[in-house]
Order: sequence, then structure tokens, then C-alpha cells
Amino acid sequence: MSQCSLNEPWRVQMNADIKKAAEDHPELTVIYKDANSDTLKQRSQVEEYISAGVDLIIISPKEAAPLTPVVAEAYQSGIPVIVLDRRVLGDQYTCFIGADNVKIGKAAIDNALAIFQGNEAPKEVTLSSRFFTQDNIEAGGELIGK
Repeated sequence: MSQCSLNEPWRVQMNADIKKAAEDHPELTVIYKDANSDTLKQRSQVEEYISAGVDLIIISPKEAAPLTPVVAEAYQSGIPVIVLDRRVLGDQYTCFIGADNVKIGKAAIDNALAIFQGNEAPKEVTLSSRFFTQDNIEAGGELIGK
């Protein structure tokens, strides 16, 4: 299990939930790694999992583009890869579990614009959360000019 960061409490809870579920399967050993918001470190973690020949990789990627090649490498080598929360590019993984970040981004902008109700819309929107994903931002950007 490679987490992009354990700085958010919900990611710590995610690991705890995985640990709890794994306790019902004594034949499983789960190896947890925290990339500390460092994409290169997370790529290295996945490379370590590949070299070790693990049976499964679960990754919550920090960034899509830089992690796509190593996730694809794992998948192409026959290791099932579950991608959580944030997607990687392409389809070289076993499954994705997460929200529709494009819908979330569009909903955020729709709700922000509804606040202005007929008044002039803002010329600039500042995203101040580190929790936005690239999909959120791109979806919101599509709506900004409308």
C-alpha cells in the first residue's frame, strides 16, 4: 500500500481500514509506505514493490503523469494494481476506486457561480486547497469562461 501522504486524517483511516480488513486474512501481509507528498519517493516505492515481486499493489498516487509509467510497468509485469482516490493516466491498472473528480470540479464551480446569481461573475478564481486534483481543476477551468 503506497500512500501519497499520511498528512490527511482520512488517509490514516484508510490504512487503518485496510489493516482491519487484512486481519481477517492471516495469509496476507500488507506493507505500508508513506511517500510524504514526494512523487519521486512514491515512484521508488512502487519500483521496490515490483522488484520484490509482491502479489498486489495498492496506490493512492500523488500525481498522475509521473506515476503512470511505473504503475503501467507493475501492471504489465503481471502484478494487479488497485489505484485509489486519484487516477493515473491511461488504463494500465487493474481497477480504480475513487470519486468522479471531474463532476466534483464542475459542481464546485457551478456552486461558486450560483453565489453571484446574476451579478457579474468573478474574473479570477483562486483555488486555495491542496486537496484539489488535476481533474477538479481542469473541469472547473472548462466552466470558468461560461
